Amino acid sequence: ERVKTLNRQISATQDPKKQKPLGDKMNGEIACASLVAEALGVWRVSSAVPVLRPLVGKNHPAASARPYGIWAMGKILKDKPDEKLARALAGRMRDIHGMIPEDDSVRIASSVAIGRMKAEGELRTLRRFHGSEGESTEMRLACGWAISRITGKPIEPITIAPVVVSHSFISPLK
Repeated sequence: ERVKTLNRQISATQDPKKQKPLGDKMNGEIACASLVAEALGVWRVSSAVPVLRPLVGKNHPAASARPYGIWAMGKILKDKPDEKLARALAGRMRDIHGMIPEDDSVRIASSVAIGRMKAEGELRTLRRFHGSEGESTEMRLACGWAISRITGKPIEPITIAPVVVSHSFISPLK
């Protein structure tokens, strides 16, 4: 019964007619959907995957719940690669150009979910972003973790360029 209630709450966020304007505050239903998605992943509720799958879509009305749903699907499908889902998640990772690039939290959650599923078919995409110095450290680390999870081999550490802070109220002595 509890799972049915949670599924109804997530489904409610997917119906545009039931959406409330966001305004200045985050929509409570979407915030709830994020927590519900996370709980379904922690509990590994396999019947939730069809409800969570639409969160992969870029224009989903519950945008802030997307990384949670993607993460949850990775937890639920641990060691059970779903190639169609993995391909869609890799597409989210590659969506970095254009007027509205994919949100980094979705890209990172996608790489983690691919690694958890052990979707070997997406190793090339993971390696591309792990080796890209133009990517955020978080994205590179997530891809490295996923590669290691899939291959079972330790990943080479990434090098991080030093950051120079020149205009700070705390400045180094010369």
